[in-house]
Amino acid sequence: MRIAKSILLFFVHLALATVFAANIATIIVYTLGSVLLVLFPHFFHARIPSATVYFIVQMAVAAIAGYSARLTSPKPGSIALFVWIIPLLWFLFRFLGWNNEGSVLTETRWQHFILSGATAARKSQLTTTLPLLSSLAYSLGALVQKKLEASKVQGSVPWSRRKIVF
Repeated sequence: MRIAKSILLFFVHLALATVFAANIATIIVYTLGSVLLVLFPHFFHARIPSATVYFIVQMAVAAIAGYSARLTSPKPGSIALFVWIIPLLWFLFRFLGWNNEGSVLTETRWQHFILSGATAARKSQLTTTLPLLSSLAYSLGALVQKKLEASKVQGSVPWSRRKIVF
């Protein structure tokens, strides 16, 4: 029963890192679109936000969610630190299996999954790269909260007995 609960909790964290962060990022980008358009006009084309805006906002939302999820957890564990594993495996599966059917002069794998603006590449980025980056940001947010929590606990220990933790 404990293993099933841990697996369920892992997938809840994974959903928070990917699906929740994507939905909240979309709401933020379209709600604050006019403000973002004034602040970052080079990220918009014909008043439509580019994928770069979503990448940045979604990673920020995921990092905040990871920090908050670990902060509000009744028994902080390390599950939130490892939600990037499944998106990484999915990314590697798609990245290594990608076959460029075009000419030799077209995009490379890295360009296709990271930099390209082509429609097919954007679909691949939305289903592989973005979940990987947001799950990494989620885990990083949880790690920051863990380190801050450890420094608070260690802060109550006299200087002569402190351990240096890296």
